[in-house]
Amino acid sequence: MSGPVKKTAVGAEGPVTPNEELMSILVNMGVTNENAAKALEKTGNVSAEVAARWIYENRESFRPSTILRAPSLGLNDVDSPKGHRMVLVVNVGLNLSNRKLAIQVAHASLGVYRAMMIEEERFGKMLLRWEECGEKVVVLQETGSHALMELARQANLMGLPHFLVDDTNKTQATPGSVTVLGMLGTTEKVDKVVGSLQPL
Repeated sequence: MSGPVKKTAVGAEGPVTPNEELMSILVNMGVTNENAAKALEKTGNVSAEVAARWIYENRESFRPSTILRAPSLGLNDVDSPKGHRMVLVVNVGLNLSNRKLAIQVAHASLGVYRAMMIEEERFGKMLLRWEECGEKVVVLQETGSHALMELARQANLMGLPHFLVDDTNKTQATPGSVTVLGMLGTTEKVDKVVGSLQPL
């Protein structure tokens, strides 16, 4: 259960003191303590998802070690094949606005994290290995909902935790369109699923 939202009394409302549980979620996603605290303060401790979206939308003012740090991914990656990373595959065929894309990417990254926490006995060690590997996040591109669903099927066969985001708000894309696929695993396994894709 998340703790109460804490505020420091300065003026009518005052600055928000970052919620410890939300801080932990953001830090586990690869956000620095400094950036996580700033995002939660700016967004009023609403949720980790809202804070992650704020970070993405304001990423140019942040240090590179935030949630959407995106090193290259491929068969020639210099990292160990046993290294872990989170991969977010964006459906570029939908031509989403930057704001909409930021929301969908935040949904996907948190979806993967939550899926792993729900099945902690199965994925707990993998989550720890990802943290030990610097919590790397890579954003790639693909075209079409069916293509993302096929990648999700392959991820499932490889035993990789994954999460598909569809456009439930129906604001810019065809209702039910898959916007982003998130997954996490070793470089070796992830490359077998998305190694041919290009960075966004």
